[in-house]
Amino acid sequence: MKTTIRKQNDVPFVEGNSPVLNARPHMNAVKSVRRLGYLLLFTGLAAISTSCGVGWISAEPSYGIEIERPARPGVGYVWINGGWRWDYHSHNYVREPGYWSSPRAHHSYRDGYWRSGPRGKAWVRGHWERGHDRDDRR
Repeated sequence: MKTTIRKQNDVPFVEGNSPVLNARPHMNAVKSVRRLGYLLLFTGLAAISTSCGVGWISAEPSYGIEIERPARPGVGYVWINGGWRWDYHSHNYVREPGYWSSPRAHHSYRDGYWRSGPRGKAWVRGHWERGHDRDDRR
């Protein structure tokens, strides 16, 4: 068996007829680990995207009893109306109560609302958005 040592990409490499001499087991391990990493990454992304989906319903749920607003905890607080939260176990929307919040500088609060789509209705949560300060300190 004839073997020749030559450099391949500046790494000593033994040429010959034996597959053992030409094998680079560390490179195969690196490729396997990389493939496993990609598999875990894509599996995780798929799981997250399916768990964070919006719940669609045919009609808005009943608001039921109006919750009485508690006393303002201090000067300058703004009332954030309650909303709805999707419960993944029961596959229904659950009512969330309103609460007092200190205002954020140069932001206003946009109340949540029901959005209609081809699959039904879905709740869009309220959020603070950059803009003018909220004038009504209800």
